[in-house]
Amino acid sequence: MNLICSVLYSRLCIHAELNEYEQAIEDFSKAIELNPNYAGAYYNRGIAYAKLNQHERAIEDYNKAIELNPASCGGLRKQRDSIFRNP
Repeated sequence: MNLICSVLYSRLCIHAELNEYEQAIEDFSKAIELNPNYAGAYYNRGIAYAKLNQHERAIEDYNKAIELNPASCGGLRKQRDSIFRNP
């Protein structure tokens, strides 16, 4: 299952790089379905939501990523908080 998540994660990163945010969200959601504890998928799906101005959903995903991986979330907290300042 981790291999499937890794392949899916790579594919969705390509979508994000091509500004295909809707497709990236679908792929990140599938990765989360396969592994609900995958903090990176929540983080990156949050970025895609933010790019689509879906700030409430972005914040929800950022919060989940922070909850799952609090040790590496300093930058993520700043990114989440910037949405509050610049919606």
